Amino acid sequence: MPGRLCGETVDAAGKRGFVLTLSTREQHIRREKATSNICTNSGLCALAFSIHLSLLGEEGLTRLARINHAKAASLATRLSKLKGVELVTPSFFNEFTLKLSKPARAWWTHWRPSMCWAACRPRG
Repeated sequence: MPGRLCGETVDAAGKRGFVLTLSTREQHIRREKATSNICTNSGLCALAFSIHLSLLGEEGLTRLARINHAKAASLATRLSKLKGVELVTPSFFNEFTLKLSKPARAWWTHWRPSMCWAACRPRG
C-alpha cells in the first residue's frame, strides 16, 4: 500500500467526491488542524495488524506466540548467565527486564564484541 487509502463519496449536493480514508502522513492538513505530528497513522497500523492477524488465523497466531516465547526465553537464559546480568522478571511472554551491574552503555560496549547477535544489531 503506497500510503493512502481513498474512498469515493457523494456530497450534500449529490456531487461525486473523493476523501482520504487513511493516510500515513498529515501533510495535506494545515498544521493547526492536524491531530498529531507523528509520521505514521495509527489507524493504518491498526488496519495492517488486523489484516495480518486475520491471515494468520487461530493456528498461525498460536504458532507465532510459541515462537516468540521460545526465542525470548532462550535469549533471557543466555543473557542471565553473563556476569553482572540478572533476570528481574522470571515469568514473561516475550519481553523481560534485566538488572545490570553497570550502565547499559558500558555493558553493551564490554560484551558486544564477544557475543553473537543474530537478530539484535544496533544501528550506527
